[in-house]
Amino acid sequence: VGIVEILAIREAKKITTTLNIRVIGCVTDPEKIDNTNHTVRFINTQNVTLEGVGDDAVIHGWIITLKRTQNFEIRNLAFMYGGEGADASAIVLDTDNKNVWMHNCDFFYGAPGKDADQVKGDGAIDFKSKSDYISISYNHYWDMGKTCVSGGPWEVSNVDDERAKVNATYHHNWFDHSDSR
Repeated sequence: VGIVEILAIREAKKITTTLNIRVIGCVTDPEKIDNTNHTVRFINTQNVTLEGVGDDAVIHGWIITLKRTQNFEIRNLAFMYGGEGADASAIVLDTDNKNVWMHNCDFFYGAPGKDADQVKGDGAIDFKSKSDYISISYNHYWDMGKTCVSGGPWEVSNVDDERAKVNATYHHNWFDHSDSR
């Protein structure tokens, strides 16, 4: 058993009961994740908390992608050297996410990208494609090239569509020597 198998069962059986995943210490690439871009995907799920226990909980070398999730919380974690690929931010809210809260996290360098502005990684948190009611609070972004993307190509192409209006709150975040976004 592992996180990937648990998530696959949860998605296949449409399980919606509360799931609390606790990270203790440094967790590197989990087995059986998509090794082309080092991603763990939470798809079609809800009522999930991903939390670090203690002051040394670190996710190292992989990306968390949320797609069609609701009521999702990420807290008390450090993210270091996010995976590679097109969406190499530490956390990517891909499509149709609602009620997501990311707080009390530390974000460090990501894997270098191919573009000049990706020397320190592609970013920390990206949300796009109809993700709504997002709260990003009490996070510390350490000397990053890019930090956050709010909205994506779908929103830009559909500005008159009500679903393109993203409700997001950023508060009490520390962008410590961040270069952009």
